[in-house]
Parts: sequence; C-alpha cells; structure tokens
Amino acid sequence: MIRFLTSGEVVIESSLLQQRLTDFVEVVVSRLTETGIRDTQLQVEWAAIQSTEPQEAAFCLTSARLGLDPYSEAEKYEADILRAADQLDDQLLDDFMDVVQPDKISVALEWVAAAQEEIRRLTAPAADQVEALRSELSPSPEWSHLRPWERGWAQARRVRGTLGIDAADPFELQGILRASAIAVPPRGLQALGGKDPDTPALVIVGNHQPEAARRFTIARALWHLLWQNESRFLVTTAYTDLQKVERAFAAELLAPAEGIAGQLSVESIHLGAEEREIEELARKYQVSPMIVQHQLDNQILR
Repeated sequence: MIRFLTSGEVVIESSLLQQRLTDFVEVVVSRLTETGIRDTQLQVEWAAIQSTEPQEAAFCLTSARLGLDPYSEAEKYEADILRAADQLDDQLLDDFMDVVQPDKISVALEWVAAAQEEIRRLTAPAADQVEALRSELSPSPEWSHLRPWERGWAQARRVRGTLGIDAADPFELQGILRASAIAVPPRGLQALGGKDPDTPALVIVGNHQPEAARRFTIARALWHLLWQNESRFLVTTAYTDLQKVERAFAAELLAPAEGIAGQLSVESIHLGAEEREIEELARKYQVSPMIVQHQLDNQILR
C-alpha cells in the first residue's frame, strides 16, 4: 500500500500540461527505440497521432469530448459527429459535445435546430432590454484574477448595482429577457439562447422545468447575453469553467448572499440556518432551497 504524507492541488494552463505530457511520451518512445524495442502499442499510436491531419485531429478532439476513443470507439458515430460539426459553431459544438450522449447526437441536434428555428420565428424588431443593460456594463480588470465562481458573483453584483436593485429584493427576469419553451431537450441540454442583429435576445428552454429551475436556467442564459459575444449559446449540465461562472452569476443575481445574510439572525449565520428559514428565503427570491443553501455554504458560512 502506498500512503501519501501530504496532498495538494494546483491550477495550470492546459497548454502547459499538454506540452509536458507530450515531452514525457516523447522521452519514453525515444528510450524504447534506443533499447531496440519497436512497434509497441504506445509507439504505433503515438506515430499515428503525430501524423494526424488537422481535420482528423478535430474529429479526434470532438470524439474525446464525447468520452470516446477516436481510434476504436468513435467510428460508429462518425456520421453524427461530422453532422454536428457541420451544423454547430465551435463554442456551441464544444458545449454540445460536453454533455450529449453519443447515441443521442441526432436527437439532440434536432432539438437544437428546433430551438434555433423558434428564436428566428419569435424575434422581431423591438426594444432590447438586454442590449441596453449590456451597454452600461463594463468588466473590471480585477476579475481576471478571480476564480470562475468569484467572477460570476462579481458580475451579478455589477448587474444588480447597475439596475439599482437592492440585495433584499427579488430579481425580475421577465422584464429583461424573453423566454419561450419547446419540447423537453435531450439529457444534458437545458436551454439555447441568442440574438440576431436588430432583434431582442431570446432564450429557449425545455417545457418540463419547474418555475424555480426555469428562472435559474434563464439567469444562466442572461450571463451569456450580458458578458459574452455569442450569437448562439447552450446552457447545459456540464461543469466547465464557463458553466461555473454562469451558475455562480445566476445564484448571486437571483438570491444575493448579502440579501440572504441580511435576513438571517446572527445565530443562524454562525450555526446554520434552519430548513424553515431556507425555504422562506427560497420562496421570496423565487429560487430552489438548494440555491439558498449553496449561497450560505459558499459565501456566508465559510
């Protein structure tokens, strides 16, 4: 049995990690060759990887996002993967592949296409509250040093502050962002949103969501529209850094930690709020009790 005396974690750039892993494999392959060992599985696969054409490399990366080995498992899904790559832009494709099941690609693409058509059908020239609000917002240089969830909290506070909404008051999404519902999306997809030139922003959600979950999904979509430059985007169940930012933004926008703390006794803040208190706050802010509890755990009780 191996026992480690200490543990730790560090965040590094993915490009640096990729380079270090590449260097490690190169050293191992070179050592094998020097000792007269050839045609091992590592050497054969590494040679294949090194000679990969850009288009094939893109297919391999997309397959990997699906959790598939591109050299042994992805072939049966090749047609669907290529169709997705043809229909979706880069970021949309990445978010899509992060959550869709390989055997559900076709169904999921149909839902995305239906949501896109709904946006085109419903958008019409009108006052765009999202664009008006976006024009008043500006990012802070200090945000670049924050962790993803901290950036989301800061951006939500900036939005509330710009609109002059007190932390004790609920946030009304309806007057800012229009939402429409269509059939339930495949597992992993929660909403598609975007805006076309000269038309107001719109988000399409599945019609199965309870009201609190629907509000949270729409708030996540609002983050994309206010802080990203995307004509189309997906809200999914993935846990990428961007998804962490948007979840933190939605939680802080709808149920600000300051507002929650201001309505709890000192005893509740130090010892933990009772279930009754959490449910009352959830009703007031029109969110799920889980959101209130997460705000308590992540910002107030820590």
